[in-house]
Amino acid sequence: MKKIFCFFIGVLILFSCQQSAVDKPDNLIDEDTMEDIIYDLAVVEAIRTNNPSSLEKKDLTASSYVYDKYDIDSLQFVSSNHYYASDVHNYLKMYQRIEERLGKEKTKLDSLFAKEAQKNMKPKPPKTPKATDSIKRAIKSKIKLSKN
Repeated sequence: MKKIFCFFIGVLILFSCQQSAVDKPDNLIDEDTMEDIIYDLAVVEAIRTNNPSSLEKKDLTASSYVYDKYDIDSLQFVSSNHYYASDVHNYLKMYQRIEERLGKEKTKLDSLFAKEAQKNMKPKPPKTPKATDSIKRAIKSKIKLSKN
């Protein structure tokens, strides 16, 4: 009896793992676009965290920016995100790719900032006053005095 019970439990687990826990939504965002959306959300949130006034000046929120850029609504995003999150292994891979993209972008920006800082650190040659003719200066000052 124990063997039959274990067999049924094993079959039940096997079939339950094959079925998706969440049904595929009708307006599913494709996986590549979903990666781009999550990437953009991460970038905009980083901007908001580091420099909140830059987004406030433009009256912009992360979600509204992404919804407008990708022409989606919040329900479509949430349902697609929920669908992708139901497959944990694939969702983890998606986030690893996003993290890799963010890392590459950070490295590129860090090198640009370092170059800019190095460029600004170079000593500038001191300005030397222009040599002017003393006779011309005397004439100009005489003209100014005579006008007054």
